[in-house]
Amino acid sequence: MVSAYAIPDPWRKRAVVGFSFLGLLNLALIILTYENTPDVPHFADLGPFIWRGSITIWARIVAVAENHILQTVAAAAAGVVLGSASHFGYQKWQARRATSVPDNRPWLTSYRIFDLADQGLVKTARNAKDKSAEFERELEVLQIQRENLRPKDAFKAITALQEPPSPAMVELQKRESEAYRKIEAQRRQHASAYAGALEDIYEKLRNGHLVAKGFVGSLSNSPNEIEIPAAHWRVIKFNNDYTEAKGQGMEYVGITVAKAK
Repeated sequence: MVSAYAIPDPWRKRAVVGFSFLGLLNLALIILTYENTPDVPHFADLGPFIWRGSITIWARIVAVAENHILQTVAAAAAGVVLGSASHFGYQKWQARRATSVPDNRPWLTSYRIFDLADQGLVKTARNAKDKSAEFERELEVLQIQRENLRPKDAFKAITALQEPPSPAMVELQKRESEAYRKIEAQRRQHASAYAGALEDIYEKLRNGHLVAKGFVGSLSNSPNEIEIPAAHWRVIKFNNDYTEAKGQGMEYVGITVAKAK
């Protein structure tokens, strides 16, 4: 064969083919010689050998399968493998679904998250705040009027303090006290409705009606935005501007909130 490669073209290819043919012919003759030689291994003996080996292996497999301890271990292992595979497959399906369907939901942050709260409570809180501001303006007017009733002369002002207040001054003081009472009542109503709206947001985040996204710890430590697990809202709370939340060693920043799909 080596000598054939030394022959120049076009005879090189013919020589390689010829020597290959002679090698195969030699192998066939050797096999035929062994098949007709007694007391040596024959190809004809290969079939029964494989059959006997297959029966032995099958018998051992059956014996192992009938062992109850091994059955239990095998079933547990199969359950773990199938469970892990199904969970991994579900996660991959969810990831593909999330990336294939565009998310056109409005994601709100800071005080705008109250657009997702119970609007009856939000309206009550806003009305109370507006009424409180209205009563505060009324109080400012009453204070100006009361100031105008006081004598401008210093001596007369001191003398007036020692005398009973005039009926007009008494009326202004009464109206001022009433304005203070109304302002305090509206502030309490605002705080109560506002707290109720915030608790409504927490409840919707916990039960999955709302979803929130954010970064774990800080942007430098966790550059990838994740969806905050609903169960975490049982222990974490918003900060004052509703852009961060923390509790029990967990902290999220850059939070946005949207309705669940």
